[in-house]
Amino acid sequence: MKKEKPPAAPDRNFMSRCLSLAILGRPSPNPFVGSAVVFANRIVGEGFHHAAGKPHAEVEAMREVKRKYGTMASHILSSSALYVSLEPCNHQGRQPPCTKAIIDAKIPRVVFAMKDPNPKAKGGAGALRKAGVNVSMAGRELEAKAKAINAPFVHRIRTGRAYVTLKMAISKDRKVAGGPKDSPYISSPESLRAVHLMRDKAQAIMVGIGTIKADNPRLTCRMKGGHDPLRVIVDPRLEIDEKARALKNKNALVVCMKKAVERKRKKLAHLRSRRIEVFFAQKESGGRLALGENGGHLALGPLLSHLAQIGIDHVLLEGGPRLASDMLRQRLVDEMVLFHSPKIIGGENDRKLAGPIRHIMREGRANRRLSLPCGSDRAAFSVLGKENAPFWPAFFAKE
Repeated sequence: MKKEKPPAAPDRNFMSRCLSLAILGRPSPNPFVGSAVVFANRIVGEGFHHAAGKPHAEVEAMREVKRKYGTMASHILSSSALYVSLEPCNHQGRQPPCTKAIIDAKIPRVVFAMKDPNPKAKGGAGALRKAGVNVSMAGRELEAKAKAINAPFVHRIRTGRAYVTLKMAISKDRKVAGGPKDSPYISSPESLRAVHLMRDKAQAIMVGIGTIKADNPRLTCRMKGGHDPLRVIVDPRLEIDEKARALKNKNALVVCMKKAVERKRKKLAHLRSRRIEVFFAQKESGGRLALGENGGHLALGPLLSHLAQIGIDHVLLEGGPRLASDMLRQRLVDEMVLFHSPKIIGGENDRKLAGPIRHIMREGRANRRLSLPCGSDRAAFSVLGKENAPFWPAFFAKE
């Protein structure tokens, strides 16, 4: 195989800036995209895709040039190169095609990092070349980085399911914190900040009924300017207390078996009257009791397809251990972030949790790609799906 020539240093630097810009957005179900306009070897305009329905990164970068340079902007754009982390789109969605904006601005050169996997939007490079624009890619290393920060988007396009990150904090004696009575925070302050960053960037957070009963968590993002993800509660027997903090508003979805509501129609009706969605999952054939003492072994793949259909491409699975182990067994986990704490919880082992925790740690070790310090903790990143690199390290480095 012919060895690829690495990109020139300026191209690499400008595209690295695009990747840094891209992760500032919260664009789901669209991809993370950053862009820079370069004139005379200097960035004169930059932008990123803030959110679905908002202007795309290329347009934001060109608008900044127009704001800064006024009447000179058209001359600058027609003599500039545009760098963008994703192939410019070539279709009319909520925003017009970026290819048209680039062609109208008479930009002579475009460099992008990765091809658009979306069949509706791809083809931008060909359209630009047809219009006489010099188009090239930035090289395999930068392509891999662009694909990593868009692993959930690529996964949803490829599989039709939401991408799942399993996040869990584990003590030195291989235990998880069990709620306020059992030292709820085994993680360092830096790890806790990282968790809320993860909640901000993911569109949904998933827990089992055992976690709700033990901790009564809010499942919110407590970072300044952050957003609260959809709270997905796996509750096979519909045991949840209607006053649970996770049900404080309609931004919640409860997953249960249809048979569970036959004698709980009043609770079902009350949840729906509060505009809380209830999703009926099927019990796996031959499934043993697994999710909580009264729970069932649910097939959760259809849930992930449903979440993708409603515009959610990334789910943060926070546990507990039995739900996490079950998702691993069903091959529904794509990435793992395990925060290894030096703290010791002590006491006797919970026999019901020991096996699932061993399973989680075994899968984490077998698929580990790298680890990073997080205060006194260590965050280990593992990839179980077909995506080549973990999604989260770029965001942790930004912190």
